[in-house]
Amino acid sequence: MPSVYTVSVDPNEPNNAHTYAVEMVGHAKEVLEFGCGHGHVTRVLQERGCEVVGLDHDPVALEDARRYAREVYHVDLNSTEFAEKLPLESFDVLLLGDVLEHLTDPAEILRAARPLLRRNGYIVASMGRHPSSMSPG
Repeated sequence: MPSVYTVSVDPNEPNNAHTYAVEMVGHAKEVLEFGCGHGHVTRVLQERGCEVVGLDHDPVALEDARRYAREVYHVDLNSTEFAEKLPLESFDVLLLGDVLEHLTDPAEILRAARPLLRRNGYIVASMGRHPSSMSPG
């Protein structure tokens, strides 16, 4: 069964969070993608020459993402365990697309991730509406 986060990403679609994120990441970057899911954004980044390492809590989704990522890690995104698995200063971009709003302590995760960025590296983040804040239909 497809995840609710399985979507098609068209990098040419205007006014779309995925399009903006892909554009902000750029081309030929080393990217750490938090919540990579099935790899819908990972695939587009790979097509743009990026090397992506994906993190996600869903092992089934990671099997799909593995096709596009250099590496994938099954981790609890509310834990800083990912930081122990990755070398310091190894990424140009940290990508958190609609992830921060789901974390119990986003600041702690960002603090743990910061040392993984290279000098002049940057964070690309978007925030969607948390499902618990959406009013019924």
